[in-house]
This record gives sequence, C-alpha cells and structure tokens, in this order.
Amino acid sequence: MQHLLRRARKGAAQLRSTYVAIALVACLSLAKTPRADDPARFAAVKAWEGDYTIFIEGGFAHAGSEGGGDSTLTYSTNLTLLHRFTGSARLDKKEQEQRRFIWRGGARGVPSVTMRHTWRYVWRQDDHVSRETGEDTCGGGGPIEDPDAGLLEVDTEQGTYKIFLQGGATAATLTHRVETVATDSPRREERYAQELPQHVGSIGVGMGPVYPATLAPVMGGFPWAEPADPEALARESLRDAMSYGRRLPATGFVLEGRATVPLKVPVSAPTTERFAPGAGTLTVRWRFYPAGMAPPKALLNRVDRAWLPTREEGKDEVEASVTWENSGTPAAVELTLFDVSNEKGECLNGVAVGTEPDLEFVPQPGVFTIEPAGDHAWRATVREQEIVGDTVRIKIRSKDYGAFAKLRARAFLAGRWIDAEVVGGPSGDVTTVPIDDDGNRVADDWEERNGGVRPQAWDTEQTDGNSNDGDGFSHYEEFRGLYRQTGDHTRLSPTEKDLVVENRIGGAAKSGLAQFEQATAAKVVELEPGMLRADRVANANGGTAHSGDQHGLLLERDRKTLEAGRPPDLGEAVPGGAPKASPKDCEKIVVFGPLVDDPANPIWTSYERPRGPELLNLTIAHEIGHACALLHHGDRDQGFGGTIEARHTNITVYDATKTAITTRPFSIDEGKVGTPGGKQSGDLACIMAYPQFYSWAMQQKNEQRSYWYVPLIEVGRSLCTSKAGTGINAGGKYFGDAQRGNCRAQLKIKDF
Repeated sequence: MQHLLRRARKGAAQLRSTYVAIALVACLSLAKTPRADDPARFAAVKAWEGDYTIFIEGGFAHAGSEGGGDSTLTYSTNLTLLHRFTGSARLDKKEQEQRRFIWRGGARGVPSVTMRHTWRYVWRQDDHVSRETGEDTCGGGGPIEDPDAGLLEVDTEQGTYKIFLQGGATAATLTHRVETVATDSPRREERYAQELPQHVGSIGVGMGPVYPATLAPVMGGFPWAEPADPEALARESLRDAMSYGRRLPATGFVLEGRATVPLKVPVSAPTTERFAPGAGTLTVRWRFYPAGMAPPKALLNRVDRAWLPTREEGKDEVEASVTWENSGTPAAVELTLFDVSNEKGECLNGVAVGTEPDLEFVPQPGVFTIEPAGDHAWRATVREQEIVGDTVRIKIRSKDYGAFAKLRARAFLAGRWIDAEVVGGPSGDVTTVPIDDDGNRVADDWEERNGGVRPQAWDTEQTDGNSNDGDGFSHYEEFRGLYRQTGDHTRLSPTEKDLVVENRIGGAAKSGLAQFEQATAAKVVELEPGMLRADRVANANGGTAHSGDQHGLLLERDRKTLEAGRPPDLGEAVPGGAPKASPKDCEKIVVFGPLVDDPANPIWTSYERPRGPELLNLTIAHEIGHACALLHHGDRDQGFGGTIEARHTNITVYDATKTAITTRPFSIDEGKVGTPGGKQSGDLACIMAYPQFYSWAMQQKNEQRSYWYVPLIEVGRSLCTSKAGTGINAGGKYFGDAQRGNCRAQLKIKDF
C-alpha cells in the first residue's frame, strides 16, 4: 500500500512538472506572438488579394465672343468626361527589409472612358455668316493584365502602408464630326472614326501617382489648350491628398479606404480670359486582405434605373436595398440620403411652396428609425431584431419632378461599421437617386432616350439656318418640366426648342399651333388657362441650373364683332407695331373673335382670302412668329388704285391668267393694291408672308405702270431662307423679292 502511494505521489509530481513546462512554453510562445493591435501581425501574411477602382469625372462649359472691325466671332464649347478603371490584384512575392515588408504581384482590370466634347463657332462679316458645329465622342475599354503591376508595402515600425498598382493598355474609339454652313457656299460635312490608344496608368495610394492618360487626347481636342502634363497634374493632386501613406488598421487585416481629390485642366482663350478652368474630381477606392480570407462585405443595390422622380401617385416611390456577405445578420444597417435637392414648387411652374427636401425615406413604423442627418439629409436605421432575411429594403419617395440626392449605406458587421459598396454603379460607396452616373442631376435613363448626356446648364438646341441657339430652359429645367394643367405634367425636349403657350382659345387654336411647329421645327408646349403666372415667366420655380427667366405666350381671342365692309386685322402680337426681340416683349397674342368662332363663314372667301380655317391657322402661326422676333417681309406697300380711263395709255391691267384687261373705264380698289418689297413679297410659302392680303400688285417703271390681279395663293407652312421671291413673285414679278426675308435666321425663342 505504501509502495502504491509513493508511486502515486511521484506521478503527480511529474504531472505537475509537465503542466508547468507546458504552461511555460505557452507563455513563451504567446510572448513571441503579436497582439491583435500590434502592427507586427502583418509580417505573418504570405499573400494579399483585393480590388480597387479609380473614377474620374469632370468637364467645363464656356462661351465667348471677339469682335474686330466689321466682323464678329462667337464661340461656345462643352465637355463632359467620365473615366473608370476597376481592377483586382494578387500580391504573393514577399520581400523583407527589417520591419518593412513588401509584397509584389500582378494586376488585372477593365478600364472604360466616356467623353463628349461639342463646340460651335459663328463668324459674321457684313452679309457673310459662317457657322461651324462639331462633336467628338470617345468610348471604349477592354480587359488588361500585367503580371508585375502591383506592390504593397507595410511599415510595421511606422504603422503605415502604401499601395502601388500599375494598369495596362486598352483601346478606345474617337468619333469626330464637323459641319460647316456658310451663307455663300454649300454645306460641308466631315465625319470619321479612329482607334486611339488609351493607357490606364499607375494608380497610387500613398505617394504613388494616378495617371489619367485618357485626359491627354481630350485636351488635345480643346481649342487653345495650354500645354499641360495630365500625369503631373494628377500626381501632384494625390501627393497633396495622401502624402505619406495610410495608417494600418488598429485591429484585423483588412486594408481599405478611399480618397477624392480635385483634378483641374487649365485652358484659356487666345487673347482673353473667357475660359473658366476645367474642373473635375478623381476618386480612388481600395480593399486588400490576406489571400484566402473573405472579409465581411456590405452591398448597396441601386434604385431602378428606369425610375424618374415624379409627383404622380403610385409612381413616386422607388426601392433601394442593402445585402451582406461573409457574415451573419448585421447588428444594424444604416442608410443616409444626403445632398437632397429642395427646389421651389414641384416643377418649373405652379405654386412654389415649402423648402423641404425633395426626396425622403418612406416611413416603416416598427422597422426603421428615420431622423434628419443635417441640412437636406435623412438617416434611416434598422436594428438586428427588425431585420428579416438577408436583405434590408427601404423605399424613397419623390416630392418634385426634378428631385435628386445621393445615397450611401453601412452595416455593423464583425464588430465594426463597414461601408456598403455600390452594386452596378461606377465605383465607391455612394449612388444617386435617380440614377445619374454623369453627375449632372438629370436621370441617365431619360437622357439616353432624349439625345444623350449634356451639362446641367446646357441650353444650345440648334435649328438649321438659325444661329439663335437655345430656348431659355437649361438641360436640368427641361428634365424637371412643367404642369400643362393641374396634375398633368410634361418634361421638355432637349433636342428641340420649346416655346410655352398658354392657350386660352381652346381646340380651335391647336391646328394653328401645329402649323407654327411645322414651319419652325420648334416644339409648342401648350398650357391650359391659368398655368402661367401674371408675369408669364414659365420657369418661375427655377433654382438649379437656372440661367434666366424664360417667358411664355398668352394666346386669346378678342371680343370684337364683324362689321360690314373690309374685315379688321385678324390678329395682333400686343403691343402692335413694335418689333419683339423674343417672347418676353409680347404681352399677348390676340386673334379676331369672329374668325375663331366661325372660320367656315363664307365671308372669309368673299374677301378674296383663303378659306377660314386656313386663315385662322396662318394667323395664329404668323402672330406667334412676331412674338419670336420675326418681321413682315417688307414695309414698302405704296400702291394706289382708282379708275383707269382710256386716256391712261401708260397703264396696263392683267387678270389672274396674265391676260390684258382692256375694258375702260376700269376701277381698282385703293385698299387692295400692294407693291414689290411689301408684306406679300418674297417667299410665299413662308408663314410671315401675307397671302391674298392684296388683290392687286402694282409695278412702276418710269412712267409705265401695270396692275396684276393676284391669283389664289396657298397659305405658308414654312420659314423662308432668303429674300428671293417664289411662285408669282419669282423673277421680280408681282410683289418681287422681300425687303427682309430669311425669316428662319431671325427666329428667336430664348429671352436672354
């Protein structure tokens, strides 16, 4: 028994010694293992993998003019530029220099570039006008791969890291179009497409450079561009922003971050300073982690691309959502709607009330806590216990047809807040509502269906033969639109000149409005009575990209009655007799009431005029033309009639078939005689020419005088492009060439 006890005691002692040794070894081992907050933990990482994105956006718009002697030059240009490079890298070639560790490896990615540069020059000298319009568009991209394009450096002594990533090369296509129109030469057009090498240079985090070489061919297309090195510009910007590397995370291994810096392209006019510096931003975003480790990730799913902001019930809400990977249910998810617009009213016209943000989160009681997050911002938070499934969904409601905002989200995963990456967007953790990747506050889907991307302040719609570009509504204002009547909204056209008309006549005026559209290629935006303010400013609720007040026109009938004898003037752009520079100078357009009420009355034909309905339509189109700076073809009506006796051998009279009338005496009504260069002269197909205003055309050469009876003339449905007479006026006959003419070049809808 004693023997057994001694053996037991000896065994216990040995066991204790073993435990002590094991504990001592463990303590020594722990002493050599870096703590979770010790930078030395990174020395154990054998390889890294991750992803990164560079996103450049920018551009400028400018306009100017130069005069010298009797000639003038006006010019304008617009540029938008988007560049994105999304790549990934695996860094597995490790080097060590004391407490500085370097991993090298390959990088691969897909770059893309989108650029649109438009310009316009108009040169005038005496009667010569030359106009050049041009457009360069550039787009393209493709996969690249470089086996030696990545480097990650960790300095465990300083607690910092730097990343350098080198891209490769891809291809882009430049499409070039130039059109030149001159008054004294035929139209010339030049088009071609060519392949351009577009290099995606080094993307640096820390002291590394960012080289947006895609700027180089764009800058080469700028007129009067100052010499500039885009690589140096970008490198200098990033060095200032991220001078000596990034701090290592306090715990864990994920190296992630983002940096946004300004990017400027200096340009100037040759002799003046009319060019504002081009400006833009450059954003770099990255995330790297030890190879094989899948870190928690939050994802922000964008709203429906086809959704447009509206006040229409049932269409005014859109959904965004947040999901996550490599983690269980987050402890909380937070979405922030910020930089929310707060335009006046709900669109360009209508009552302007309230200054509340134009977008808001739709309340979900018991799920989200919604609260203000600063000026023009909202924050919605949901806790773990309210999260059902693997997706958090929230709806956003619009209160304006031009509403816009930015949206970001984050999720609390693995003990820390993680910014959600945007899915399907350009890059980073911010998306827009509605989808607006080019940043002009206009929904991309609408732009794609209406002529493409333009700067938000763009207002240079063009019409062939007319240099008065624009319609007074910026690109953003066209998108925001107008109420035609209460609850009936329409967006304007960025490809046509919009003219707003409040139609107080009703259905009888619609054909006349259509005739003006046909003649001018403008688009009439017809409003119901009461939809224009008393001052007629159609974009009275303008805010964002509002360049000036654009006026609409009032169209109404007068209260006059038809009297015996010659009918009165059938229409007037009030104040009558005063030339109008644009719609702001026209108080209203008045049409003779009896013509509106009964256009089929035979009396209109008895006065040797066109049929009543044709006359009504022409009157409306003609008077709107006056409101848009158009004048009569001439004012040289000095004809006279009277009774022609047999003794008047110097006078001949011709009927509508150009057959001499020999009956004497023969009477010609004094009030129905016109002369060359008057209201009925020039191109008779123009809405500004009077058809059948005069029954007789009088021509005088020395002592010889002739009267020509005017045959029935079709009403005008176009705008003339010269002074030359057409039809019966051709070759100097009847009323001959116009005193003015070329109405197409005179038309002006924009007020400023």
